[in-house]
Amino acid sequence: PPVAPASPADGLAPDVDGVTPAERSRFRVLLEGLPLYVRCTEQRGRGLYAARAIPKGTVIFEEAPLMAMQTLPNRADCAVCARCFRFLGSVELQLELLARRQPLQTLSLADVALELPTAPVRDPQQLSEVVRCEWGCGELYCGAACRAAAAPAH
Repeated sequence: PPVAPASPADGLAPDVDGVTPAERSRFRVLLEGLPLYVRCTEQRGRGLYAARAIPKGTVIFEEAPLMAMQTLPNRADCAVCARCFRFLGSVELQLELLARRQPLQTLSLADVALELPTAPVRDPQQLSEVVRCEWGCGELYCGAACRAAAAPAH
């Protein structure tokens, strides 16, 4: 038998703004407490819109990635934390890696004059600390907290 077209009453057909009642209900739960709403426009399609002015720099939504990885070729281009992907070391170190195109894990400390800082990073040229994996696998982290958080999955 032919399938009846969706109607607004069954929650499957879009409303005037292009969002179905079922989706609106789901978005309401996801966006609860946030100054945002979902709307569909002809020019842009479905999007997230601010319900009020939001000050610059306000964090609206934050979540951990479901999955992330650095590709092997990219490891030669930049040194990042194995857990959060923050750039490691100094701007100078990152430029050195780009110039040499050799992964940081394969360089000796003398090759790039890399010092492992023990104090919090204060120099604007210093992007983060560089903390090596305590099990000697070669992974690098932006600090002890990231290394500790990565330990259970190691």
